[in-house]
Amino acid sequence: MRQHIFEAGQLDDLVSHKALSEALTFLPTLTPNGFAKSLDEVPLAGRIDPEHVSLCIKWIGANMVLSTKPIINVRQSSYTLKHWVEKDYSAYVTNGAFICAAHYMGADIQIGRATPNPMFNLFMRKRRK
Repeated sequence: MRQHIFEAGQLDDLVSHKALSEALTFLPTLTPNGFAKSLDEVPLAGRIDPEHVSLCIKWIGANMVLSTKPIINVRQSSYTLKHWVEKDYSAYVTNGAFICAAHYMGADIQIGRATPNPMFNLFMRKRRK
């Protein structure tokens, strides 16, 4: 059996593209800014950057845990969490990239009626300062 060896960053690229593909299939109104109100608005919103998704996947894996109970964390929306990613990595990421990464990591997504910023069943591993 032949073993495939990935070059630096190649595996991250594959994962982020897979995450994007899955998210856009199951969340068709997802845009870089969050959720659009209708499918008609999606083409106007632009594309989600796979590099942003990759950073968010890494950050979620290092900092958050999925609740094993059907509990949504109402204290931290995707917008709050994306800012924590930006602070920790000193890099800009979009709200949509965080939502995509959370979906890929298996989070349940609760979308509010009046906001493009959903909440998840994700909780911090340790308290933030």
